[in-house]
Amino acid sequence: MPKAKTEVDYENYRIEVQPELAGISHDSQVAALVGIKKGIERHVDNAGPVTIHWDTVERCAYCKMETSIGYSPTGEPCCCDEAQQEWVQMGNTLT
Repeated sequence: MPKAKTEVDYENYRIEVQPELAGISHDSQVAALVGIKKGIERHVDNAGPVTIHWDTVERCAYCKMETSIGYSPTGEPCCCDEAQQEWVQMGNTLT
């Protein structure tokens, strides 16, 4: 379907830094990010606020599958026997 003529504006310019921190604990990664943040604030002119962010992924405690993949919309685990056994022990029934 055709659409009316549009224009593009550019805004919210930024630089994102994604350090290589694989293989170390969450606490160690956060400490490394704090050090990088302090270095940027100390050495880079014209930088606005420097903030630290990370993504979270919820996983099954038994098989480590992402719950968005291994669980039904009602919360029933579909990923592994251990999770299903815990579900039943919590008073739920498997469908």
